[in-house]
Amino acid sequence: MSLLNPPEAPILNCSMYLGATMRSAIAIFILTSLCLPLAAQPRLFGSIDDPAELGSRAPWLSESSFGVFGGLSLIGPQWRSEARVVVQTASSAVSSKFTGLVRVGPLGNYEPDIDEMYDLVRVVDYVRLQNQQSNLYVRLGPLQRTRLGMGQLVNFHNTLASWDERRMGVEASISSPMFTLNAFADDLNLDGLLGGQLSIAPLSELPNRPLRSIVLSVSGTGDRMVDTGGKNPFSGYEISGQIEAWRTGAFSLNPFISYARIKSGADGYMVGTDLRSDNFIDTARFHFRLAIHLNTDGFVPGVVGPFWQVQNARARIIASGDKGAGDDPPNLVSHTLSNASRSRAIETELRVLLFERFEFWYRFVRIFDRPGTGEFNSRIFVQARQYRLAIAYDRGGLGGFFTLFNDLGDLTLLRFETAYRFHGAAWIMIEARYTYERVPDDGDLLLYEVQRRFDPLVGLRVTF
Repeated sequence: MSLLNPPEAPILNCSMYLGATMRSAIAIFILTSLCLPLAAQPRLFGSIDDPAELGSRAPWLSESSFGVFGGLSLIGPQWRSEARVVVQTASSAVSSKFTGLVRVGPLGNYEPDIDEMYDLVRVVDYVRLQNQQSNLYVRLGPLQRTRLGMGQLVNFHNTLASWDERRMGVEASISSPMFTLNAFADDLNLDGLLGGQLSIAPLSELPNRPLRSIVLSVSGTGDRMVDTGGKNPFSGYEISGQIEAWRTGAFSLNPFISYARIKSGADGYMVGTDLRSDNFIDTARFHFRLAIHLNTDGFVPGVVGPFWQVQNARARIIASGDKGAGDDPPNLVSHTLSNASRSRAIETELRVLLFERFEFWYRFVRIFDRPGTGEFNSRIFVQARQYRLAIAYDRGGLGGFFTLFNDLGDLTLLRFETAYRFHGAAWIMIEARYTYERVPDDGDLLLYEVQRRFDPLVGLRVTF
């Protein structure tokens, strides 16, 4: 017995044993996930089935392209000339896109494009690995539409809110009939937002379809750089359960319940149902959600959303038309966790995906007890032989649905990209962005203001 448990170090041996056990358990879980017969991956996790990035579903088809473009670039009030190189590859398992550019104007180069070493990494739009046989998905690149679980904490999160400061993130997912593991980091340095989710179908071996469809999930999110006002970083967790209550043909009705809590003590409840079809006659994917939120003081549904990079406890957006006067501090957009009161909300969501060709995704959260705090997210993508259109649109600070038709407010992100082949290898490309830029300031807060960009380009694109 003395050899197994030396009396001089029982606590140390116990710690070492527990650590080794945990490492072994993680290794066994990963190997089991790889070896079990596999099921479909989650379809609303990040860019896992973004049609703008996926290659051909046929394993024998692959495509590469090289494009050189030139034209003008308008950033704020200043016009510049622009030269751009775009390289893309796409196959059934691996796809990537790289964009390098330089802007020159009367005042010289546009410095934010070339003023730090991180700009070398920003030429990567995405690099993704997706093996359909092993249900493994890994993507490197700026995050654009990251959701974790039911989206109570992380929903449509992106690292593009400040375009000149966009960060290179990573998303990963692996799944089996019993387990699904999703994880993301919004910066490869791992010093920003981190999140992970584990889902389990505990009765997946039963013959009864509703019982084996039960999925229980737990997820956690933490930001190592953003404080909630004290010494502890922002963090929170979400617990959810879902069951397939009804099915006809390719469509199923899946009620769910979810609970989320953040470290400040605020929490929220979410009850709703999903109507979905993951594969309709091998042509399309469909998802509709209707849900009710009940939130305590200090909780906002989808708090880590599209504006998290520029609107949190360490960063704020300056209200339009107000950059401060003299020593007076500027007026700031007031939508923060600290001033969020108890509320009820209704969430509606619709997504229609035609594989490789078309996507329409809409989400609207109407918050009844906090006027002007609703959120809208949409994604539109159309691709044809000679034409391509991609729109990403996020808005906050909304009231009812018809407030979408008001003037764009301070909480607005817009990405508009279109390209048209007018002759042979000659293309016209137009890109517009409604984003944010950092305002120089010596205070504790990082301040941002609205920035508008417009790039009309023409060039040659050769496909191999």
